[in-house]
Amino acid sequence: NFPYFCKIKKYKIKSLDININNIITSISNKNNFLNCIIDYCKNFKSKNDTNIYLVGGIVRDSFIDKSITKNMDIDIAVDGDIDKFVNEISRDLSIDIQNKAHNFLNYKLITRDSNFSIDVAHTRKEKYSSKGDLPKWEKAGIIEDMYRRDITINAISVEITNNDLCIIDKLGGINDIKNKTIKLIHDKSLEDDPTRIYRAIKYKTRLDFSFDLRTYDYLLKSFDELRNISNFRKYNEILKIINEDKPEKIATFINKNKKFLSIFPESFLEKIHFIDKDFWDNSSKEIKIFFSLFNNRDFVINEFLESLNFSKKEKKYINGLYELKDSPEKNLKNNYNKELLANLYHCL
Repeated sequence: NFPYFCKIKKYKIKSLDININNIITSISNKNNFLNCIIDYCKNFKSKNDTNIYLVGGIVRDSFIDKSITKNMDIDIAVDGDIDKFVNEISRDLSIDIQNKAHNFLNYKLITRDSNFSIDVAHTRKEKYSSKGDLPKWEKAGIIEDMYRRDITINAISVEITNNDLCIIDKLGGINDIKNKTIKLIHDKSLEDDPTRIYRAIKYKTRLDFSFDLRTYDYLLKSFDELRNISNFRKYNEILKIINEDKPEKIATFINKNKKFLSIFPESFLEKIHFIDKDFWDNSSKEIKIFFSLFNNRDFVINEFLESLNFSKKEKKYINGLYELKDSPEKNLKNNYNKELLANLYHCL
């Protein structure tokens, strides 16, 4: 009886102008590595009482028809013996287990050429004891796992059976992709995890989608919830936005929708339209932070860097960029590359 935005409903393929068979083929043929992983999961499933699902961005982007290339992240949800699955896929496909999340059934695996990573997590449900706290979790099935997610387009899963793939879309995410809509899953979503405010903005701008009217209203009413989380969690989401492929779209959105300015640092991405696109794409995170917070005050910049636990070396480099900004003529003798200096002068 939770007050969900989206009530559980039977998935009706005929109501959609989408060829499901083509989507299934598209998912399995997106990439040879993905195809290999799917085949391995089918074989593992045939020998073990374990349910295995593709989840997350790779499923969403298959419906949006995005290409999948190098540095692809694959998200897999497992309902069963996750330790056995992870150890065997690592051994059989020579994929390194990079780490296991502390106190949680979640593994990250990296291919030895570093081109692909696989996140494997046990299906679960979550409960938030207080606003903004990290949730307590327990094992659950795939439907409950989808309900704990942020927005409907991220709550589509594909079950890998012995011989086939089967789409599970209980929350209408496929329809929302078709209608280019960002919709929260339930009306306690932002109270439970206020960082979803930033994620909703990120997906809306990345995909050129629109907010569902009810979702937009909840976003505007939930800014105060950000007080209930640490600066680390808040700034970590802002750092992810800085690393988006097209941060200028986010800058345009928050400047057209002035109410959203209050949840970002002052003058955030103010100079992004002055920066060469190729230079930005190939820049380090330190340079991106520098230009994103270009006109900000020292204490805001320092709080941002301290909260995210940047190393002394990283902070020294970023602070050096601000010294360069303040006195570019003095610092030209340092070994800053010409592209950096050219973009700096454009911003000045």
